[in-house]
Amino acid sequence: SSQRDRSIAEKIGVEDPRQIIGSRAIVALLERIADWAAIVATDVIEIEKVRNDVEDYVIEGLVRISELANDVCSKAMKCLYTGDIELANEAIETYRETVEVEEEELVKRFAEDLSNTRACPHLRRVALGLRRIAELGAEISEIAINRVLEKQNKYCEMRLGKEGKGSDGGRVSELEALSGI
Repeated sequence: SSQRDRSIAEKIGVEDPRQIIGSRAIVALLERIADWAAIVATDVIEIEKVRNDVEDYVIEGLVRISELANDVCSKAMKCLYTGDIELANEAIETYRETVEVEEEELVKRFAEDLSNTRACPHLRRVALGLRRIAELGAEISEIAINRVLEKQNKYCEMRLGKEGKGSDGGRVSELEALSGI
């Protein structure tokens, strides 16, 4: 495996074994996104059967949350390939400041209005699924940020401590942030 054999790692473009761990985490997150997407799709089919019981504002709210979740995931994946930390931070902020808030408000509102309909459990699961998809996308963004910060870049530079020695006299390197991220 490329974790043990550096020559294999080099052949497939892995510079650092930590990349493998991050890649495995990303794959697991993408698998969980796909699982939630399947759950959402199944519930949407059930909601369609009782669509007349569902207010338009609920569908519109779910569509908005879906678009935001898609935006979070798209930005997360783009950041993985571009190393654009600002884009990753936008994805994380969209999740924390918009998706979480809008999902909670929508569920609270329709739980009161639609508590007696057959659609309510499906609507709740769709809302939760979309929120989880966005959350998982935000986690991918965090991994992307860590990958960027592992290398010398416009945000950080590697420096040796005074005279190349740490406070304990041994050689150490420290990250010195160059921006307010």
